[in-house]
Amino acid sequence: MRSSNIAVSEDVLRRIADAIDEIASNDELQRTKRQIEKLASLSHPTVARAFAQDLREKTPFAINARFAALNPVNKGLSPKEQVARREKQDLEAARERIVELETQRDAHLQALYAYFVASSPKEPSPTVVPINRAVRKADGL
Repeated sequence: MRSSNIAVSEDVLRRIADAIDEIASNDELQRTKRQIEKLASLSHPTVARAFAQDLREKTPFAINARFAALNPVNKGLSPKEQVARREKQDLEAARERIVELETQRDAHLQALYAYFVASSPKEPSPTVVPINRAVRKADGL
């Protein structure tokens, strides 16, 4: 007989259900089966057998459904870690948008300068007036 077919007691299922409830109520805890093992003080094989048993036999604890609802798409991250990840992604998207806007601004400024140069009348160079720095007004000269 394989070890996954060994039934677990209702106490084990209840401890796992309680651990899932605790994880659901605490934003700091990760949403993983390893966290359930720690909170319920159960070994990995015992938790695995309990989840397998819950799949085979519909137990009143419905630990698979509760765990799936607890962990829909966040890959085991706690809500706090999810917020941090989302903020990091938003910040990266904002940085990319800033780079796009700066590129557009640079192109616009180049176009404005080209228009200014093209539309300015061709004037002769202004006459250069030399400044004699050797003569100071304070000397009275």
